[in-house]
Amino acid sequence: MMKKLYLLIIFFFLFYSSKSAIAEQKTIDVNPIKETSVVPEKNTQSQYISYEMVKNLSLDDALEKFPSYKKETYILGTTQGLITEFRIGLLNIFKQDEIKQGKIKITEITWQINAVENLTVWYHLQKEQWLPIDHYIWHKDSLF
Repeated sequence: MMKKLYLLIIFFFLFYSSKSAIAEQKTIDVNPIKETSVVPEKNTQSQYISYEMVKNLSLDDALEKFPSYKKETYILGTTQGLITEFRIGLLNIFKQDEIKQGKIKITEITWQINAVENLTVWYHLQKEQWLPIDHYIWHKDSLF
């Protein structure tokens, strides 16, 4: 009788453990989906470029000719458009008073220059056309 009770307990323990492992596996399967949703857009760039290739092009012309690695549009000085170390050069273009008004719309485009460097160009809407106003070349593994 005791043997049957022990077997029954072992059976329930194994059954419960396998259900717990399945539940754990489901949790593991769900997490990568959440992380995938915050990963930047997949690289659509087909060739390396230089600043010389885009500096005289409007945003639309540059993107048509050279699909970008990453694109982001924001209002400068807001939560999405914080002026970080990465965007510090924009302070040479816009005054603090202008930025505080919250009306400076910027589009930030990043391309790959080569296997280790990226180029970010900032565009500003001027006379109904997005024109480049500043750029920065940086190592692709840099953290800002």
